[in-house]
Amino acid sequence: MTALAVVGVAAASLSACASDQPAGDEATTLTVWGAQSTPQATKDILDAYAEESGVEMEFVTIPDGFEANVMTKWTTGQRPDILFGQSSNLFLSQLDAKKNLQDLSDMPFVSKTLFGLADSGTLDGVHYTATTGFPSVFGVFYNKDVFAEAGVDVPETAEEFAAALETFQEQGIDGVAIAGGDTWTLQLPYITALTDAVDAGFVDDLNANEAGYDSSDAVIEALEWEKSLVDDGYSNADWKTATFADQAAKLQSGDVAMVIQASWMLPSLTGDTDNLGFFGLPNESGKVMWQTSNLTSIQAAKTGDEAKESAARDFIEWVTTGDGYPQYLEMTKEPSVIDGVADPEGVSPLQQEVAASFTGDGIPSDGMRALSSPSGLDTLISQLLIGSLTAEEVATQMQTTFVDNAKIAGIPGF
Repeated sequence: MTALAVVGVAAASLSACASDQPAGDEATTLTVWGAQSTPQATKDILDAYAEESGVEMEFVTIPDGFEANVMTKWTTGQRPDILFGQSSNLFLSQLDAKKNLQDLSDMPFVSKTLFGLADSGTLDGVHYTATTGFPSVFGVFYNKDVFAEAGVDVPETAEEFAAALETFQEQGIDGVAIAGGDTWTLQLPYITALTDAVDAGFVDDLNANEAGYDSSDAVIEALEWEKSLVDDGYSNADWKTATFADQAAKLQSGDVAMVIQASWMLPSLTGDTDNLGFFGLPNESGKVMWQTSNLTSIQAAKTGDEAKESAARDFIEWVTTGDGYPQYLEMTKEPSVIDGVADPEGVSPLQQEVAASFTGDGIPSDGMRALSSPSGLDTLISQLLIGSLTAEEVATQMQTTFVDNAKIAGIPGF
């Protein structure tokens, strides 16, 4: 049986790892690790590469709890040839990138990737990650019909945003959909409100142990602002039980004016989205934060097999700056992030609005820059919103676990 005959992206078992092909032989199979939520377009592009190259791309699904499950396998010495993994500083540090990932700094995508996205997968100045996907942008989805009927323009300042909430409330309209039933969503208003602080270097100071969540006015203010959305009656009455899916449904039906989210929400907004728009949460810097996804961020592991390592680089070049990238864009209908490659036909107007908010004034998110992380932020914010913790208590717990996790990871200065 030829490689082409078995090219379908294989449903390999969790325990599968790179095969023991002797170094120096031509690679015929590459093992690929990806998340359970890996989109069909990624699997289709792996198939397309297999058809063109004759190299079988064996896809191994890592169950939810992706990072933890990858690390469980990683610490036992298992390696894929290609990893669709997070491009954050924290994840790269956990992988011990210098020891375990290929240095991709000399590859063409580094100079051709737009908007500074190539730098998102670096650690200590070394490029370990290529990206094919448009990043998720943090901001505000809004219903244009609701805005028009209420006589509200898209706010450009924090004061105008606050005035818009007041207007919606006066007219009996829920201003912002909060989804406490999916607690991870509760992080988004706080994170988005922290944009100015991140732009001013807050995360760099955190990484150097020269600042703390508990001593940051910006953190306290962002937490208190999110709590005010609930306490002041600007959110949906069912916020404690509403889900991420409910946020999308409420927005599209006009039951709510806005959702503070990231653009990973786009696939959940089904059907006609012409009445929806997107803007960055107004702030002093005028910037938005973005975050690349493990679903479209590609790393190549060091396996000790020279043929496989070379073949993995060949795939990365093909899918970023070669013939594969235009094919990928046709599958995803996303804006291009590679210089010289045009956007595909069919990019939705809503996606175009997201892209427009990002391309001029985007900065990597706090989660991408941080070398450590606070534990259980979603639970802490949930407790803040129901009133069992104050903003100061949340910030104190964030700082305690951030430092604890930094010490465990061996981050210098902790």
